Amino acid sequence: MEEKADKDKINLNTREAKGMLFQEYIYQSYTIPPAAQAEKYTRMHVEEIAQRGKILRDLHFSKEDTQRRIEMEIAWEYELSQLPLFYKQIKEIIDRLYAGRW
Repeated sequence: MEEKADKDKINLNTREAKGMLFQEYIYQSYTIPPAAQAEKYTRMHVEEIAQRGKILRDLHFSKEDTQRRIEMEIAWEYELSQLPLFYKQIKEIIDRLYAGRW
């Protein structure tokens, strides 16, 4: 009888240990330092701007029209808050895209 109780206790501890490892994994994956979050956020939006620019370039929009349209879209998205830092990079991204360096 004692062997079965010990065996159940070991299995219970093992399940708890696995649960803790999973919780630690989830906690670590959601606790990214703020600087890394900001960098990831900026990279994501720079890639989005480049994708929008590629689509407009493939539709034969001029470089100036592409830049103006993307600037207007970003300004509209952030009209209730201040413009993000990547807003200043739009001209550089579009220039690189139209020069074939993206």
